[in-house]
Amino acid sequence: MDDERRELYREFTGWAAWVHVVVWGAIGASALVTPWPWWAVLLLLGGAIHVALGGLLVTVHSDGVRVGLGRLRLLGTFIPLSDITRVEPVTYQPLKEFGGWGFRGSREKRAWTARGNRALLLDTQDGRQIYIGSDDPRTLETRIRSAISVGGYSLDAGDRP
Repeated sequence: MDDERRELYREFTGWAAWVHVVVWGAIGASALVTPWPWWAVLLLLGGAIHVALGGLLVTVHSDGVRVGLGRLRLLGTFIPLSDITRVEPVTYQPLKEFGGWGFRGSREKRAWTARGNRALLLDTQDGRQIYIGSDDPRTLETRIRSAISVGGYSLDAGDRP
């Protein structure tokens, strides 16, 4: 694997327990009233949704941070380390600020979250704010700062290579 794409850290934040209960409860209830083989299709569909969109996967690479929903990250983004100007662990209000969890917000202020109210806030050179939900935002901050330092970048936008 090319050193530029080397993965340095990985964190997966799953859905809150109540989300699992609601999703699987709805699928199970539907399966009870659906004849074979359609209930099997419902269960497979539920499993596919869980793998594709269930939770938040964050990886720190030697050149950037990749964030996406689900283990497959079908919906995701990549933030180059060279674009990051500030990182800060924050406690925020997902319902009030973004209307809930998942991929939310506008171009200027965006959130990638799966549960809880803790995140790592990234500011970028173009003025965007990106909230990355995390069970341990301080560790995520440390890993990103380390990758920035090793890559020869600085969080001071004036010191960019």
